[in-house]
Amino acid sequence: MTQKKLKIAVNKNCLNKTNPQLVAKGWLNIFEGIEWLEGWVKAGYGWCSTHFADRHRKGENATGSNMIVVDFDGDTTLARFWQTDTARDWCLATYTSSSHTQQENRFRAIFPLEIELSTPRQHK
Repeated sequence: MTQKKLKIAVNKNCLNKTNPQLVAKGWLNIFEGIEWLEGWVKAGYGWCSTHFADRHRKGENATGSNMIVVDFDGDTTLARFWQTDTARDWCLATYTSSSHTQQENRFRAIFPLEIELSTPRQHK
């Protein structure tokens, strides 16, 4: 089975969320599989679930996405999330954020799409 390639932008200068305001430029637009992305995240590098025109991270430069990424900030636990039909049927992967604790689970869930969202209306 062919692995879904995710449309992402990455930036090695965005490391462990230090000085995010200094890394608006220099994003590299790529398509990679989830295993590659998991390694990137574990190394602490920044990523976005879209490509950016002119390699500049700002809303009007976003050129579409083939996934939805949902942030969970203490609303549930990872274990409870993975017990849901939605997670088991549709979620490709989760990873914890740097502020995740056992008392307050903070994580992101990645849901791949069969179509690419390319307009602001579709993103809403």
